[in-house]
Amino acid sequence: MKIHLIIKNICLVISIVCLGYAYILAGYWLIMPALAAMVFFWIIMKKWSVIWSASGLLSIYVLLAAIGVVIDLPLILMAVGCISALASWDFVHFDQSMIGNPPIGTVERLAKKHLQSLTAMFGLSLFLTIAGSSFSLRFPFGVVVFLVLLATGCLTYAVKYIKKSGIAHDEQARDVS
Repeated sequence: MKIHLIIKNICLVISIVCLGYAYILAGYWLIMPALAAMVFFWIIMKKWSVIWSASGLLSIYVLLAAIGVVIDLPLILMAVGCISALASWDFVHFDQSMIGNPPIGTVERLAKKHLQSLTAMFGLSLFLTIAGSSFSLRFPFGVVVFLVLLATGCLTYAVKYIKKSGIAHDEQARDVS
């Protein structure tokens, strides 16, 4: 779990650096006090609720990234900053879900799988952001709605499949032991 703490902090630093650098490149120097306030917010809120502080920080990062996209800051920096903030938030929630008395082998296995899936999420999100910004497609509204519904259905099916296969895998592991 030590690796999760290190990666979580690296993700926070990456998101601050990417968002701050993009704003500073564009001449928005007033972002510096906002970034300092975000760090101060994180330190203060960790004393009361880690989950609320992480969620609040993620909201601020997403808002800064959205504003950056609207004012035409470098998309790649906005995407990396936002994706890194999301990864950091996910690490916080994963760590909070492991509090208690889970079996020893389970924690290590779950942490490894979590890290793998988060790495895949980071890479795929970055790839789709770059691919989406590289070319433009024009679809009628009805086609877009259909594609969104199709993607939502596929994601729902995939999540159900993963949960079902994970439960079956856990039952097989219990039968073996």
